Amino acid sequence: MLIFAAEVYVVYQFHSNRTIYKQWDPEKTYPLPRHRYRDKRNKYAWWAGFVYVYNLLDALVDSHLSTFDQIDPELQLEEESSMTNQSKQEGK
Repeated sequence: MLIFAAEVYVVYQFHSNRTIYKQWDPEKTYPLPRHRYRDKRNKYAWWAGFVYVYNLLDALVDSHLSTFDQIDPELQLEEESSMTNQSKQEGK
């Protein structure tokens, strides 16, 4: 959910800076000069790409680790037998 919120924020900022840059009116007063809106637009475009690629990599890792919670029966038996041997040794 956090990645989705970051993506929405970055796309919103990109769109708002692009709109101001495209519809620049020299007679209006803006808090920043025009070239700063272009720079911010470009920066948010890069961040949108970064967040998108990060989301893809996160999904890829999640799909590869989706079976990680399943315990291999052989490993479980080895663990139980080693715990039994250890408790026998401690009881001596």
